[in-house]
Amino acid sequence: MTISLSKLAELAKAATPGPWYIAGPPWLANDVETYVLSGSPDPHAGEMIFDMPTADMAGVEDKYDETDWSAQNDRNAAYIAALSPETVRALVRAAVALRTVTQLYGDLMANDVAEEARDSLKPFSNGE
Repeated sequence: MTISLSKLAELAKAATPGPWYIAGPPWLANDVETYVLSGSPDPHAGEMIFDMPTADMAGVEDKYDETDWSAQNDRNAAYIAALSPETVRALVRAAVALRTVTQLYGDLMANDVAEEARDSLKPFSNGE
């Protein structure tokens, strides 16, 4: 899988700014398991990014029992909230910096190898 850092940065820039938080009971509507909010963990002050439905609303009550579904929703919401736009942009910056350092190191190594090869051939040159 190829990850386009520019696409990730573009998506992060277009998303609702963070930080992002998780809100659970008692703040939720009857058919909602978990909210992910922006700006504040208080559902009255934050902006709702999205909600995660209960098992019966998601149509998976036959596949999951409510406790398993609730726990999975909590794990998914924590993951999504952790990947706020600011976090993604920071990860993109770190990946770009790492690529730059790796390229510079590769260039330096290539130059060192080329220099060593030239030096090793000097005894065989005719003074040029």
